[in-house]
Amino acid sequence: MNLTLYHNPMSTCSQKVRMALAEKGVAWTSVEIDLLSREHKGDAYLAINPAGVVPSLKVDDLILVESSLINAYIAEACAGSDLMPKGALQRYNTQLWIKRIDERVHEACGILTYATAMRVIMMQMDPQAVLAEINNITDDHARALRLSLFEQGVDAPAFQSALDRLLDFIASMEGALARDKWLSGASFGLADCAALPYVLRFDHLNLAQIWGGGRLPHVETWLEAVKARPSYETAIVSYLSGPALGMFAAVGSLVEPKLVLG
Repeated sequence: MNLTLYHNPMSTCSQKVRMALAEKGVAWTSVEIDLLSREHKGDAYLAINPAGVVPSLKVDDLILVESSLINAYIAEACAGSDLMPKGALQRYNTQLWIKRIDERVHEACGILTYATAMRVIMMQMDPQAVLAEINNITDDHARALRLSLFEQGVDAPAFQSALDRLLDFIASMEGALARDKWLSGASFGLADCAALPYVLRFDHLNLAQIWGGGRLPHVETWLEAVKARPSYETAIVSYLSGPALGMFAAVGSLVEPKLVLG
């Protein structure tokens, strides 16, 4: 089985798939897609994934899309560590975490990212070109949201509710991790792969006070344990660049005044 992953270093969905591959210890070919240059919207990549999103996993001659489904495939098809727990209830809980992330957390993180790091980049571009791209969004709601985030950043009406959603999610992790070491139960698994990129987004924004200082000790311990795994170095650290991390750390100051911590 030949695996090729089309991905981006800072993409949350790419990170969760790279973690699953690294945990399995399987060999795969890396093809990085440059989101800033809009490579994912070019004809070559659209021929691979018509939705124009990353990641995509090529398995021999078959293309798999949707990161959570890709991870489910990896868990079943690839030899190596089990990424799904054995018990029925534990498997249900794992799938519930993944469903919640897909349906509520991912969109909120996209709003957070666009209103901060991406907006800084867009503000340095030709504003007419940026507006033209926004106007090409066919969905009315998505187009209005993107325009609002571009014009108002963290002061956009949708920003605070998205941020609150993310904070609620991390707080809910605390309760689960008080019972088990991992979101997936006794062993690291797909729920942990799925959650990691969204916690890391705050870490990269230099906002670890969300869980630090004894506020969410089980989340803090969980993140430290994830970072200690060999898969983290392989899947995350090796793909991070100094400039990207510096940019995220700098824009975290825009978010800090908006934080409402318990």
